[in-house]
Amino acid sequence: MSSNARSIVARDVTGREVVVTVDAERTSIDDARTAIARALGVPNARARCYPIGSSDELRGGAMWGDRDARVYVVGYARARARVTKRRARGDESIEDTGAEARVRATKTDEIEPMRPVDALWASVMADARRASNGEATGSGADFATPIESLQRLSGKYRALARISLFLHRQNIQPTMRLITRSMASEVAVTTEDARAMEALCPGSVRLIERRRSAEEEAGTDKEIVVDVTAPDETGPSAFTTPAYRMALTNADGASEAIALQGTRRSMRSIGGYVRMAEMTDRFGANFGRVVDKYAAAFERGLRDVIERAPLDATKDTPLRAFVDAVLEMRASEAAERAAAKREGILAPPEAMDRPPAPPRARAKRTKNGNTDGKDGPCCSTEPMNVDEFVGHLRETLASSGQIVHVETMEAKPAVRATLSESVSLSDATIAAFKGGIGLDLKSRLFSHQASAIESILGETTPRKHVIVSSGTASGKSVCYNVPVVDTLLADPNATALYMFPTKALAQDQLRALRIILANVPKSEETVFGIGIYDGDVRSKEARAEVRSSDRLIITNPDMLHVSILPSHKQWVRFLSGLRYVIIDEAHAYSGVFGSHVALIVRRLRRLCSELYGSSPQFIISSATVANPLDHARDLIGFHGVRPDEDTIETVTNDGAPRGVKTFLLWNPALKPGQSHQTNTERKFRRVTSIERGKAALAKKLRETSTLVDVPAEVEDIIVADVEGARTSPVVEISQILAECVQHNLRCLAFCKTRKLCELVLVYTREILRSSAPHLADKVASYRGGYEAGERRVIEKELFSGVLLGVATTNALELGIDVGSLDVTLHLGFPGSVASLWQQAGRAGRREGRALSVYVGFDGPLDQHFMRQPRALFDAPHEFSYVWAQNPTIVAQHMLCAAFERPLFANPGVDEVYFGSTAREVASQMVAKGRLTVDPGSFVAWNPAAKIAQPLLACTDKSPALDVSVRTIEEEHFDVVDVSTSREKIIASVEASKAFFEVYEGAVYTHQGRTLLCTKLDLERRRAHVRMADVKYFTRVKHETTCSVPGGMRVYGETDTSLPMSQCVKCDEVNISTVFTGFSRVARGSQAKFDHVSFPPRSTEFHTVGAWLRIPDDIVSKASETVDLRAGVHAASHAVLNALPLRVPCGENDVGCECFSADLHAERGRRYKPLRFLIYDRHLGGVGITRRAAELLPELIGIARDLVRACSCARADGCPSCVQRLSCDAHNAHVNKRAAEFVLDNVIAAFAPEPDEKSTRSNM
Repeated sequence: MSSNARSIVARDVTGREVVVTVDAERTSIDDARTAIARALGVPNARARCYPIGSSDELRGGAMWGDRDARVYVVGYARARARVTKRRARGDESIEDTGAEARVRATKTDEIEPMRPVDALWASVMADARRASNGEATGSGADFATPIESLQRLSGKYRALARISLFLHRQNIQPTMRLITRSMASEVAVTTEDARAMEALCPGSVRLIERRRSAEEEAGTDKEIVVDVTAPDETGPSAFTTPAYRMALTNADGASEAIALQGTRRSMRSIGGYVRMAEMTDRFGANFGRVVDKYAAAFERGLRDVIERAPLDATKDTPLRAFVDAVLEMRASEAAERAAAKREGILAPPEAMDRPPAPPRARAKRTKNGNTDGKDGPCCSTEPMNVDEFVGHLRETLASSGQIVHVETMEAKPAVRATLSESVSLSDATIAAFKGGIGLDLKSRLFSHQASAIESILGETTPRKHVIVSSGTASGKSVCYNVPVVDTLLADPNATALYMFPTKALAQDQLRALRIILANVPKSEETVFGIGIYDGDVRSKEARAEVRSSDRLIITNPDMLHVSILPSHKQWVRFLSGLRYVIIDEAHAYSGVFGSHVALIVRRLRRLCSELYGSSPQFIISSATVANPLDHARDLIGFHGVRPDEDTIETVTNDGAPRGVKTFLLWNPALKPGQSHQTNTERKFRRVTSIERGKAALAKKLRETSTLVDVPAEVEDIIVADVEGARTSPVVEISQILAECVQHNLRCLAFCKTRKLCELVLVYTREILRSSAPHLADKVASYRGGYEAGERRVIEKELFSGVLLGVATTNALELGIDVGSLDVTLHLGFPGSVASLWQQAGRAGRREGRALSVYVGFDGPLDQHFMRQPRALFDAPHEFSYVWAQNPTIVAQHMLCAAFERPLFANPGVDEVYFGSTAREVASQMVAKGRLTVDPGSFVAWNPAAKIAQPLLACTDKSPALDVSVRTIEEEHFDVVDVSTSREKIIASVEASKAFFEVYEGAVYTHQGRTLLCTKLDLERRRAHVRMADVKYFTRVKHETTCSVPGGMRVYGETDTSLPMSQCVKCDEVNISTVFTGFSRVARGSQAKFDHVSFPPRSTEFHTVGAWLRIPDDIVSKASETVDLRAGVHAASHAVLNALPLRVPCGENDVGCECFSADLHAERGRRYKPLRFLIYDRHLGGVGITRRAAELLPELIGIARDLVRACSCARADGCPSCVQRLSCDAHNAHVNKRAAEFVLDNVIAAFAPEPDEKSTRSNM
């Protein structure tokens, strides 16, 4: 051997060592790397090498020289596995010229394939024998004897992984109860065994304790969810957490360091789930190989335990001794890391035997130099309960006083009842619910569940419909699932229709029903099929299969309207046997949407009764509302033939338990150095101060003595001016969400828009990448616009407990059982108090402790609740409004009904379904040519005839396609990712929102990924986006105006000598939005740093509006202290707040002309009249505004009473008087006192309204 020969000892991250001999003077570093790679079994490559104790990678053409002879090799385990697979297939094209390489502990340099458990322990014994003989072993440690306790644990882990993977594949949440029941007795895994696996190999098994499902009896033990992690071959031992990783938690580049180490993606992440789904796509031999991979990774973890455990292990060493030793070792290492951190050491010395950190890794510091996390992001991942978490928030994120109110809601015990003898359930039904969800139907029902089931199935009670109105997570689904399952099991011809407002809720109920039916005894011959029939079922074959075979169908009002009812002849089997119709979450059917649903239900009842001889029983469930019985009656109407027998029973005796809930009101901190209120979250940012009237007086008083008595309205202006701008609530809610994920609290963050949802996800992941990188993939977003397959993946991960945090819109608001949630976050007021309670009810189901945090924007609406918390927590239950007699909506659905079956074919029946005005509406449609009599008839249509002639629809195409139930647009833009050569559609955007979200230059966010829109193809309806690493988002510049065709009708003077009702105008109006450019806004500071203009683009829709111009006398009467524009704006809001008291409608059904001071200044000298103007927010109008125009004098009087009676002291009012959530100007320019001035003077300005009685007497 040459005198310059040098032996290089290379060790990879799996513990395997090779020795390569090189000539130090003639061999370059790169040549040595090639030799090391060849020795490791990867020819034609160069290994990545690091000297021991250094973070500098060895590379280049310099000679090896006298460099260190011991190096680490990183990143070649996966490559070796590929080589091994090729050799196993007989591919001999791979050369191995490592003749000079001598490999320790193995006879060849090949990597052995995955071996079963027996092979592992045979290898352990061989290593022990060689160690006893003084030979070197491959593990680098001397083994005494095999450990029987660990060998048994390894076999149990293999069985656990097999069962868990199978359950995941079946979309069933793996729990210890299910797993134990599925195992053979000789390999049964106990909870103690699983906890030992979790302790010895962190990450191999994660045990999550939660309360059992919602319908199970209280007082039982907590359910333990088992989460098995997908292995990665590149780790040193698959599940051992490296010590240096904990030390680098706060370091820049920590994610890269962990990538070097080979950190795996858990199946708790979306990527991990997809990977697991691919691995278990086919069972059989492939499934066995997958289990082998999991088991081999676990065995590598046990090897590490045997090597590092600080005890002298023997063959009979018990498992508990290993667990205690490992826990003690980790506690000692944690203490050493903490000491090293206090001394400023990046990593403790014992961590240097791990692969080095990447270059330039340094600890992240705050501005004042602290690294303890007190003033920066929390880096701890210690699990916390709700009380500990609230205290933690007070010490960290809320240290500046962001928590302005804490409301504690006490627990409520369960009230249980037994079923009466009049209800006889089959043994199959009892067994299904007992085995599926652990619910004993005989003795463990809540009081409202027992009452509802008795009303539906009681043999001594007359047949009646039932509405169950109870709190969130009270087990309402049991009230309808028990009767449906029992009836369908007993009658093979019976069918049932479930109608849910959202697809996510339908998927949740499908999963729950399948779990119940899986426990029906196999001897039952009447087991029935369940199918979903919604927009995601697109193939004709799939839809035909649902129609022909399934007896329980889950759908939504939209599909019932456009697909099932128009093609009812294809549903003869199903409609003929229809026994039950379930309407879940009925409180969501309100306003115009609820009115449409009510008419759809009437069309369904009409077909069942008139054509198919069935009379379904309706079971309605709803959250707590003020008018459950009236709402149920408005929804389902009356039976056309037997309306007197059509009774409804209300069940409101909520017996479900409720745990303690803590509700925090979180007001973002004030920005330092700000002296006036600005709001970066509003569309229109106020940049200049208007110093006149009371504002000028307020400024003068601030500059003078503070002992002067200040009027209340002026004091409000001073307070608003002194408060200043607040920090971004989007950033603050993201910080809270990241804290929840770090401390193992499952959380939903509700956002009002899709863009806010994506921004929260982006911010949360950025925070987690710096504080806990291994948890960054445990958060996701859920919103509309995602592809169906992507939604299903997120739903499965959420239902199974895989994800720890989800930013969502109201898509997950309704009664979805997402498991044991701990926290709900709410970004801004959701629109109604009932909606807020519904969202908050997602956490703490049953008796679990829960936390809800309402983070307010700095707009007047949220700030009102921040200052007046009792207005939120003491608010009464809200009413649900349905106007089933709306003439416009009735006309649309009568046309649809005529297409399905001729109108008035059965005398007197359709007048019951469509109301007393049905003939009048039909006459108008006949005159318009939309309905016609039978072509063979020679008699004209006569609405006054005793028996009306049948009417047919004048179309061959289903009219339902032209009737939008909830203003969902049919026209969409596809968002296409062109980052790669293969284009992929990742989402869709409604056409009306395309200019808001996917214009050229827009930053589009999808599942936390930022993409840049490069092209908006208007002809093909496609938006092209590509990946972009940008640290800003974009905000479009637009202006919305409401115009009335024909200027004189709106600009003409108002004749106050006439009654007000004669001065109100009602006609078509145009609502147009003009887009002129966009601004780039920095993520961190929320500051605009660039503006881009593009040619103006506009969108508009035509609707119906009503308006009343403010008389000129009132304008001249207003003094300088009255801001008339703000008064008219606020008064318009007050009129809209009064409208539901006379015309049933929702918050977003009607809008008004809103005023913004910024836009008014930008318009320059453009004249804009002072007027009340309200309009329908639905294309073409839905009749609400026409009815409001008739009642406008009365509505203005009610609005004045509301403003006077409101006790709020703020100048900008509150939601009870002059604020609206749907305000286009975000309530930026409203004034309560000015509104009262306007309303008083408008009422007094006009002549009195004529008395109806005197008018009749004079006629």
